[in-house]
Amino acid sequence: MNPAITTTHAVPQKLLPARMVSSRTRLAVCHYCFQIIGTANNPAERRLLETDHQCKEKWNAQQPAAALPFS
Repeated sequence: MNPAITTTHAVPQKLLPARMVSSRTRLAVCHYCFQIIGTANNPAERRLLETDHQCKEKWNAQQPAAALPFS
């Protein structure tokens, strides 16, 4: 018997509203938590907003993976 617990349940995510058509191309969205970070006029501003944004999901993704048990 395997004592590990696995699940197939999806984690709910908050998505962007569908009616935001006018400024959707300028919106900077976090790829980890799907929150709107701000508006950017060029790729350099977008990169700056993404690096300055701090969220739990981004922090967890940058942590090292858990090692497999040896025995």
